[in-house]
Amino acid sequence: MLVFIGPPLITLVYGARFSAAGLPLQILLPGIVAYAAPGNFSAYFYYRMGQPMLLVILGVVAIALQALLSLILIPRLGIPGAAIGSTVTYIVTSAAATFYFCRSAKVSAISVWVPTGRDIANLVGLVRGLLPTRRAQMERTS
Repeated sequence: MLVFIGPPLITLVYGARFSAAGLPLQILLPGIVAYAAPGNFSAYFYYRMGQPMLLVILGVVAIALQALLSLILIPRLGIPGAAIGSTVTYIVTSAAATFYFCRSAKVSAISVWVPTGRDIANLVGLVRGLLPTRRAQMERTS
């Protein structure tokens, strides 16, 4: 949804001078989504596998890839090039972390990335728990 409302929202909030920020936002979003999940793997690598160096190696690879892509893409494409480099780096890092996690935990990447009915039910339950109930609203107003 942010892909569609992000650019107009940037213009609305910050003005027409910042409207060009919409494209980099759209480019960055897939990488941000991809990069969010493997953050949960850190504790697994560190505590369960006892391999904190794996996190360091992934970080160094990510930095090197980001630097290389920045050197190539920013002079040619400017800010959108930086966004492309970041998104590619996020996706590659996420793929590598997913690979190592799945290999160690002996699970498939699909089971990690594709939500199940139970996952969705848990999310719905969580959201419902965050919303005030009608009874609680009535008690506050009386």
